[in-house]
Amino acid sequence: MDAKMPARVMAMGEIYRWKESRDVPDTLNAILEYPEGFTVNLSSSLYNELNAESSFKVLGTKGSVTIGGDGLVFYPENAVEDNRWIVDAWAQPLEDAYYRDPKVIATEVEPGKRPRKQPEHFKDEGPEPTVAHFGHFFDSVRSRQPCWENEVAGHHAAACAHMINLSAGERRGVEWDFGKDLIA
Repeated sequence: MDAKMPARVMAMGEIYRWKESRDVPDTLNAILEYPEGFTVNLSSSLYNELNAESSFKVLGTKGSVTIGGDGLVFYPENAVEDNRWIVDAWAQPLEDAYYRDPKVIATEVEPGKRPRKQPEHFKDEGPEPTVAHFGHFFDSVRSRQPCWENEVAGHHAAACAHMINLSAGERRGVEWDFGKDLIA
């Protein structure tokens, strides 16, 4: 995929709980649109204790992955492409005729009868991720070899967060200038 930066960001956030001691939103929602053809939906809340149960979710056409405190879970996509939402509104004789069509039986009816694929759970193994992250950095310092997360990756990670904060703070969309490698 090799995505580097979102082309556009739109975010909203407010301080709802600790109004007297903060200037950063405790609740923040953002949509990040990438030129590679996907969006990221970020939702963050420090409003209550459930934020300790946070996770990342990646939703794809073949399944979804959640990464959180319990490790990684892959949820296979069980969706069946069908026209039920339209056909249910038709007169009963027309609906019955539709579902007698061999092509509809093969592409919509039979796939819906297949057993649902179950989620696969993967537990964390090895060092805690933060320790592993710093380990890579210290190995890079010791060996004088470039770190796989170089200054450009750091610039892009920070700039992405800045785009979200700027959008929420100014209540407007924000764009990335790929030619200048900075916020437009």
